[in-house]
Amino acid sequence: MGITKNKDKSTTETRLRSQAIERLRKKKADLHLPRTEKDAKRLVHELEVHQIELEMQNAELRQAQEELELSRNKYVDLYDFAPVGYFTFDTQGLILDVNLTGAKLLGTERKLLLKKPFISFIADAGGRDVFSKHRKEVFQKQDPTTCEIRLTRKDGSIFHGQIKSIARDSSDVKAGNIHTSIIDVTEDKKAEAKIEHLASFPELNPNPVIETDLKGKIIYSNTATAKILKKLNIPGDDVRRLLPRDLTKIIKEMEQRNDGRYELREVEINGRTFIESIIVPAHLKVARIYAQDITKRKQAEEALRDSEKLYRAIGESINYGIWVCDPDGRNIYASDSFLRLVGLTQKQCSDFGWSDVLHPDDVENTLSMWKECVRTEGVWDVEHRYRTVEGHWHPILARGVPVRNDNGKIICWAGINLDISRIKQVEAALQKAHDELEKRVEERTAELQTAFAEIEAMKDRLEAENIYFRQERKMKHSYENIIGESDGLKYVLYRAEQVAQANTTVLILGETGTGKDLIAAAIHNMSPRKERPLITVNCAALPANLIESELFGREKGAFTGADSRRMGRFEIADG
Repeated sequence: MGITKNKDKSTTETRLRSQAIERLRKKKADLHLPRTEKDAKRLVHELEVHQIELEMQNAELRQAQEELELSRNKYVDLYDFAPVGYFTFDTQGLILDVNLTGAKLLGTERKLLLKKPFISFIADAGGRDVFSKHRKEVFQKQDPTTCEIRLTRKDGSIFHGQIKSIARDSSDVKAGNIHTSIIDVTEDKKAEAKIEHLASFPELNPNPVIETDLKGKIIYSNTATAKILKKLNIPGDDVRRLLPRDLTKIIKEMEQRNDGRYELREVEINGRTFIESIIVPAHLKVARIYAQDITKRKQAEEALRDSEKLYRAIGESINYGIWVCDPDGRNIYASDSFLRLVGLTQKQCSDFGWSDVLHPDDVENTLSMWKECVRTEGVWDVEHRYRTVEGHWHPILARGVPVRNDNGKIICWAGINLDISRIKQVEAALQKAHDELEKRVEERTAELQTAFAEIEAMKDRLEAENIYFRQERKMKHSYENIIGESDGLKYVLYRAEQVAQANTTVLILGETGTGKDLIAAAIHNMSPRKERPLITVNCAALPANLIESELFGREKGAFTGADSRRMGRFEIADG
C-alpha cells in the first residue's frame, strides 16, 4: 500500500512540473524586457513578491495535498478492512473492484477476482437466477435493492450472503456500474432456522400450549388449544376456560419464589381432567402453561386402584397372603397377614430379610432353591417353616411364578403363602392313624397267619391221621390180638415190652409175612406215644422221586403239581 501511495505522489509532481515549464515558456514569449533600470527594479520587485505568493500558495497546496492524501489513505483502509465485502460490478456482472473483506469472503486473492464473473461464485442455479434479476432491478430502482443467495468459496465451502446493491449511474444502463455490499449471514440463517425449528414445537404439539403475561392475559395459544376447546363444546377463543382459576396467584407466587420450578394443577372441564404444568421463565416475563388431557389416565389409575384394593383384599383373605419380588428375586412386598405372623416390617422383610425367620434347617435349602428358580425362570413351589412372633414354627407352602411383559421379559415375581398348619396337623393325625392301623393289621395278620398255619397244620395232620387211622382200622392190629405160646414169640413180646418204653429207634427183622407190622403196632401201643398216631410206610411202594416229599413234607409250589402245603410222615408221626 505504501509503494502505491509514493508512486502516485511522484507521478503528480512530474505532471505539475511539466505544466509549469509549459506555462513559463508561453510567459517568456509574451514577456517585455524592461527598458530602464527603474523598470527593471520594479519588475524584480514584482517578481519577488509573486515568488513569495507562489511559495505561500505552494505551501498551502502541499498541506492540502497531504491532508487529502491522509484522508484518502484513511478511507482506503476503511474500504479494505470494513467488516462488509464491497464489490463493483459492470452491467454483465464482472467484478471490477473488490475490497479485502470481499476477497476473504470468497476465499480468493483480490487480484484473481478482477474481471471474473461473479456468477461463478454462486452455489446453485436458483441463486444465479436471483442475482440476474437483482442486477436488473438495481438499474430499474432508485433505492438500494437487496437479495440473499448461497455463495461458494474457493475451498468449496458454502455460506449465505446478503447482497445489497445500488447503481452508480442509473440513467445509462450500458455505462453504469453496480456498487454492492455482501455480508455473511450464515450464522443468522442458522439462528433463524433454529428459531423456526423451536417455534414449530408448540404448534406441532398435540396438547394445548398457552402463554400469558404476568397478569394472566393470554398472549398465545397453539392450534391444539382450539381443537381441544371444540371437542369440549367451548368456543375456540375462550382459551381462559383451560386455565386454573387462581392462575394470577400462582404466577405471583412463582415470580416471588424465582426458583425455576414449575407448578402442577389439575383442571376439570366438562367431565374431562387436564394436568397443567405452569412455569414462569424469569428472563421472559411471561407464564407458560402446558396442558394435557389425562382423563383416560385418571380412569385407568382409578381402575388400577380398585383392582389393587380387590387383589389386596383377596390376598389378605388368604392366610399369610401374597408376596412380590423384583426380577432378581429380592422381596419388595409382603402382605400384612404374613408380616404380622412373623413380626417383621416390610422394610425388614425386603430383599432377603424374610429368610431371617426361616427355620434353621430350612434356610440354606430354601435360599438355594429360590435363587436357582430365579436363575432358571421356573415355578416356585416349596414348603418351609417360619418362626412366629410367639416363637413357634409355622409350616407354609410358598408358590410363585414369574410375571412377564409383552416382550417376554420378567418384570417381577408374584406368589402366595398358604397356611398349611391344619393340613400338616391332619396329615400327622392321618399318618399316626395309618401307622397304628398298619401296626394292628400287621399284628392281626401275624395272628391270623399263625392261626391259619396252625389250622393248616391241624388240617394236614387230621387228613394224614384220617388216612392212617383208616388203614389201622383195616388192619385192626393190637397187642391183644397176637396169639401164640411159643417161647420165641413170648421172647419177642418180652423184648417188645422192653423197647416200648425207650425213646429210640427199633429195628424189627423178619421174613415177609411173619407179622412185623403187628409187633410194631404192639410196641407203639405200649409206648408213651400210644396217644399219637402210628404211621406206617411201605418204602418199597414209594417212588424214588417222592420219597423226600412223602417223608419230610412239601411247601406249596415246591414242584409242578404241588398246589398246597403237605406235612411229611415224620411230622405227622411227631404229632
